[in-house]
Amino acid sequence: MKKTFSVLFVFILFLVLGGLVNFVKADLGPSSFSGWASIGNPEFSAGSAFWTSLALNSKDIPYIAYTDNANDNKINVMKFNGKKWENVGKGEISTGMGTDPSLVFNSKNIPYVSYIDNANGDKVTVMKFVGNKWIEVGGEFSTGKVANVSLAFDSNDVPYVSYTDYKNNKKITVLKWDSINWKIVGNPGFSTDEAELTCIAFGLKNIPYVAYQDSANGNKATVMKFDGARWAVVGNSGFSAGPAYYLSLKIDSKNIPYIAYEDYGNSSRVTVMKFNGASWENVGTPGFSIGAASGISLAVDSKNNIPYVSYADTAYDCKAIVMRFNGVNWVNVGSPGFSQGAAWNSSLAIDSYGIPYVSYTDHVASSRATVMKYIGDN
Repeated sequence: MKKTFSVLFVFILFLVLGGLVNFVKADLGPSSFSGWASIGNPEFSAGSAFWTSLALNSKDIPYIAYTDNANDNKINVMKFNGKKWENVGKGEISTGMGTDPSLVFNSKNIPYVSYIDNANGDKVTVMKFVGNKWIEVGGEFSTGKVANVSLAFDSNDVPYVSYTDYKNNKKITVLKWDSINWKIVGNPGFSTDEAELTCIAFGLKNIPYVAYQDSANGNKATVMKFDGARWAVVGNSGFSAGPAYYLSLKIDSKNIPYIAYEDYGNSSRVTVMKFNGASWENVGTPGFSIGAASGISLAVDSKNNIPYVSYADTAYDCKAIVMRFNGVNWVNVGSPGFSQGAAWNSSLAIDSYGIPYVSYTDHVASSRATVMKYIGDN
């Protein structure tokens, strides 16, 4: 009788503990088994979300900007308040349909968003959140239609934007805000020919760099920097093996520029390169993803200068993958393909502890926005 009671007690205890474990896992999010957990509810946007841009402030609070299909395709900004996602201000901030949002914080934790506003002739708009409302920074300041807008701050909190400038034959133009006006940095339309997929980042001494797909060099990748007087090519123009798509540029704390892209010279897989001071070299194996990649986003851990990439991989039904470079090889962060469905438009950020966060639109959830955080493999 005593033996039967002991066995029964152990069985009941196993069921209780098993249920507790399942409860804890469920609380962490639907993909916590893979090392990744949802931040708040997955698929939290009101409608389909496009062009997601994720950023963390200095307190590691995640914010996301995106085009919100449920709100007339206007730009919407949300933040995670510790329990759930909430609108920042009134939520939608663009006058009309907004595309290509780029979300960044200055050193005072003020969020800025650049985007293209269809209600204003597809010109650039930059907004910042002050107090409890969004206000324009200089109005719609581009001279005409633009594409591929990217926003970044120098160390003095001066915002710069880069874009494909239709007024200047689809070449690159960069402007900066001087507290009164937006001013052109160097010459407008300074690239040799048409430039697509532009992105901007800052190196030491507040030197701006821009990366772009260079039509003058077979749509391969080119990076330029402003030396104070003119824009100059960094290394060689068109340095990628083939045409480059989904370009993402970052510069580490040692002033080393990194670029990630979909590499048509390597079966549309992910390639990451860095500039060694003389030329561009591969970081690990070129074309290291298993299948063709899209929605590539690059981030560098500011403490250890470790590069990470997020992307959707066709080898995993276009689900989300995050990888990091361990000094020799690219290795998975958690399980590959950790999203519920195909993950489009990923945006990657690293917090102050070196923990990666990724946002994307989830195809199986009507393309709503999801943000996930790496919590370690279980």
